[in-house]
Amino acid sequence: RLEAYCSSITLITLANTLVFLVLAVVFRKQLSQWLSVPEILVGLIVVESFANAILMVYNEYLAMYYRSKKYVTLSLIYALVGMGLSLIFVCFLFPNARYFGRALGTTLPLLLIAIYILWEFYRQARPRVSREYWSYSLKISLPIVPHGLSQLVLGQFDRIMIKKSLGDEA
Repeated sequence: RLEAYCSSITLITLANTLVFLVLAVVFRKQLSQWLSVPEILVGLIVVESFANAILMVYNEYLAMYYRSKKYVTLSLIYALVGMGLSLIFVCFLFPNARYFGRALGTTLPLLLIAIYILWEFYRQARPRVSREYWSYSLKISLPIVPHGLSQLVLGQFDRIMIKKSLGDEA
């Protein structure tokens, strides 16, 4: 049953998030320097990654049932609320740390959507550790990890090179 599978594999995502969040907090200074971002954003990056992972699972779940309208609706809500919150945070709450207002404004609604998705999954099928489901999902997803890491490095490399040669403003 697809609902039981999705419910089970989200437990892997939650466990990974907790591990990476602890590591991000413990090594925030080093990660901040390595990623060239302020320390306060290091934990936020982990939270946003978690929420995006849950959203991707939900997107695939909806695709299996041909419910693309629900995904479009959630995406539209996320885009509008994220944009609105970002503007409010940047203009009124964090005028001296605009980067943080923007990041928080987009991460907060995404996290709320991820919590809603988890509630939906867990309402349909109680989450449980399933060796069969976890083994299957890890066989599919682990080979994709190097690809995702390489995309992250490539995306950061451009930004770091521009910063080193032209400065922060560029």
